[in-house]
Amino acid sequence: NGFAGWIENTELGKRQLQDFARSIRGFPLPQAEPVCLRTQTVWTDGRTEERLRIEIRPYNRTGTLHVRIGLSGNRDQLHEQAPGPRHSVSTSFLTDYAMLDRFADAIDRILAQDSGEALLEEQK
Repeated sequence: NGFAGWIENTELGKRQLQDFARSIRGFPLPQAEPVCLRTQTVWTDGRTEERLRIEIRPYNRTGTLHVRIGLSGNRDQLHEQAPGPRHSVSTSFLTDYAMLDRFADAIDRILAQDSGEALLEEQK
């Protein structure tokens, strides 16, 4: 179990993804503000819609981390003029620094190859 999400480099920008990978390698992660990755779509009418949100913060003092994921999209992605009903899902799970480091490594590989996948696994 864990999280696997699809991120387009063109939408997100390689710089933002690189910054996120770098920030999740920090030890310890900040308590006050979660490390966060957000992607948005900007509609032709100027509205913005958050598509992906990943928030990671310490859960306890033993190295357990709390991960919150939010995904959203509209029913008909092909018709930007008529966004239609919004669909969204969110989940959370616990992980640890070792899993987070593997996730960051996978993000780096995606950036180097412009393809691939990054899986953030939950703590066992």
